[in-house]
Amino acid sequence: MMTSLFDRLSLVLTLCLGFHSGLSADTFLELKRASGQRSFVRPGESFEIQVVIASDAEGFGFNGLEAAFEFDLSGLVYESLRWTKPFAMGEDDLSVPASTGLPQTLTTGSLELANVAPDGLIAGGGLVATLRFGVPQHYAGPSELVLGCPLAVLFKGFVAVPVAGVKSLRLRVGGAPPADSEIVWQETSGLVGGWQLHGRTVQASALFDPNSLGDNRWEIVAAGDFDRDGSRDFILALEGRTLGFWQMSGLRRIGSGLLTPESEIPEGWRLVGSGDMDGDFNKDLVFEYRDGHIGIWYMKGFHRREGRILEATVPPEWSVAGAADMDGDGAADLVLRHSEGYLGIWFLNRDGGVRAQRLVGGGVQLEKEWSVVALRDIDQDGFTDLVLRHRKGLMGCWSLSGDESADVRAAFLIDAPEAPASWRVVAP
Repeated sequence: MMTSLFDRLSLVLTLCLGFHSGLSADTFLELKRASGQRSFVRPGESFEIQVVIASDAEGFGFNGLEAAFEFDLSGLVYESLRWTKPFAMGEDDLSVPASTGLPQTLTTGSLELANVAPDGLIAGGGLVATLRFGVPQHYAGPSELVLGCPLAVLFKGFVAVPVAGVKSLRLRVGGAPPADSEIVWQETSGLVGGWQLHGRTVQASALFDPNSLGDNRWEIVAAGDFDRDGSRDFILALEGRTLGFWQMSGLRRIGSGLLTPESEIPEGWRLVGSGDMDGDFNKDLVFEYRDGHIGIWYMKGFHRREGRILEATVPPEWSVAGAADMDGDGAADLVLRHSEGYLGIWFLNRDGGVRAQRLVGGGVQLEKEWSVVALRDIDQDGFTDLVLRHRKGLMGCWSLSGDESADVRAAFLIDAPEAPASWRVVAP
């Protein structure tokens, strides 16, 4: 009988398989988490579920651990388990006993693991369990499944500091870096490309196809999976007024046009970010008016279905730096910057109301030479971080706590080549 130190955690995973009883080459699994994170998996691909177990800054110690994961994943293939320390210096994979009898096709959907974590001290920041599953080419499971993911953990031995609990679940497809670790760049001539990061290191860089916007009066102003096909798309602005889109498949553009039913930004407004503002799994657009009002275009694909202005207004000395889900509740929040370098977060409800306002890091100031250029999960711990750029080209990151405390858990430079001054980060 296991005793849990943590609250039990649930994950809702809906597998949308069209009208087929199994998968064909043109269908996919749509994976959904309760907080709104979504991924897509096709037959022959794999996906990973990461469970983040966080401690306070002092860490905790143990001399053994048992964990039970119960998944309704009948018909899928359990491939591997990996434990990592997300903030470790250098190699962060922990030594664990070798897996035996894998891969293993699941028949009941139940998975139980015992004595699979290493002994020793886990430093502040906790540890991450990554489970990898494969989708068979001839998967014949039901057309819709709901995945419950209760997690029970028992530490054996002395626990030095109480553990904060299971903080998040995240989804990754195919073992590649998540889409939210991509940094999008645009050159003054209109060239466009991206960096894919693995942790704090740039793993790959590439130009998009086509590699130019064609007219340098256009700028990429937002990125996200607007059409819900598993690839991020881009929202473009012509001289800050007319909005268009690039529909993408990986690095390749497969469609383009203007937003509907209208594409013109009203006078005095500017687009400052995008995110799922109401938790309906659709990316929305966020605007700021020159007097501090915040407006939302609620989108369905590249079509605006509704617009509204929030009640709260941004004070004159503050401006919106971007929008993203900063606390894992499935609704995007707003990150703001003060003229003196303070950073703040408005934690929003799905109706647009401001639930809480916090200073990042308790009010630590960001030096004037640094700018917030993107909101991404750089360290892949399941929480959105602040991506920073120095005026001389260095890139850095503030790794945040992922809750309403808005604490800075770590600050580090991103291992990347210095980008020329003619290139700038776009689509925050």
